[in-house]
This record gives sequence, C-alpha cells and structure tokens, in this order.
Amino acid sequence: MVDTSANFSGSVPEYYDSCLGPAWFDAFAVDLAQRLPAKPPGDVLEIACGTGLLTRRVRERLDPTVRLVATDLSKAMLDYARGKLSDSKGIEWREADAVNLPFGDCEFGAVVCAFGVMFVPDKKAVFREACRVLEEGGILLFNVWDSIDENPQKCDSEFPTRCTTPRCCSGFSRRRILET
Repeated sequence: MVDTSANFSGSVPEYYDSCLGPAWFDAFAVDLAQRLPAKPPGDVLEIACGTGLLTRRVRERLDPTVRLVATDLSKAMLDYARGKLSDSKGIEWREADAVNLPFGDCEFGAVVCAFGVMFVPDKKAVFREACRVLEEGGILLFNVWDSIDENPQKCDSEFPTRCTTPRCCSGFSRRRILET
C-alpha cells in the first residue's frame, strides 16, 4: 500500500504543473509518448498520471480508437489533470493504487508511467502489477531518475549546483525504457 499521507493536495498540483512540468517533465513526457506506437497491441494504462503531462502527450500520440486509462492514487492530482484536460476526448480517469490496480489480468496492451515509480515505496509491487495487467507481448514504458554518472547526456563540466540551462537540465536523468 502506498503512503497516502503524501497526497499532493492543496497548491501542489498547480505548482507541479506550472513550474516543474514545463521546466523538467514535459520534454520527458514527449519523449516517452513518442516511444509508444500510435496503435499499441491493446488499450493503454497510465500509472501515476499526476497532473496529466504524459496523459496529454499519450492521447495526442494514440490513434483515437485506442482506449487510454489514466490513474493516480492522489485524488487532488487526478482532479487537477481531469480539469486541465477536460477538452481532451478519449481519456478515462480512475483513482488507483499502483500496487493494487483495479483491472483484470492481461487487460492492457501497454502500460506507461512517467516518474511515478519513485513515489511508491514498494517498487517490485508496482512492476508486478504492471506486468499482471499487461497482455503477453505488451509494452511497458517508464522513466526514472538515475545518478549523473550513469547519464549519457550529462554536462561536460562538473555536476552543476544549480540547473541554469536546458542542456544541464537534460543531464539530470537517464531514461530507462523496458519493453516486455
């Protein structure tokens, strides 16, 4: 079970979306969405959708006939994303715990998650659940932070104390993509 005391309520969703989203996470959302085929082998599940940054990019990428289900444990984040993307058609919103997904076995052809795994204490359980709801031959796409030493995009100079350029910002993470 995820610690629900960190529910990301109050002004957190808006701050995350207006500050952190554009500065850090939207470029990663674009990249992750582009790795997903427009017609994956089935419906798509997004775990830990937060404010909907990846949700928007995935919906734009997918064929309109493909079902997209965006989930988050935080009702505040889910409500914010739903409101922000109210004009976007073809998104189902569900409150869900990533370690106990309310979906059947093999229900989805693809599961995506942008930086959500880091908020879940039991990482193995997240991936176990993702694999459970993923059909055989499905696609699992996610990204996580890694150390600067493991980053092929790192800056040539020493690790900066403060991020001052987009190039340095891109140096803070390594995207690990796993396809099953």
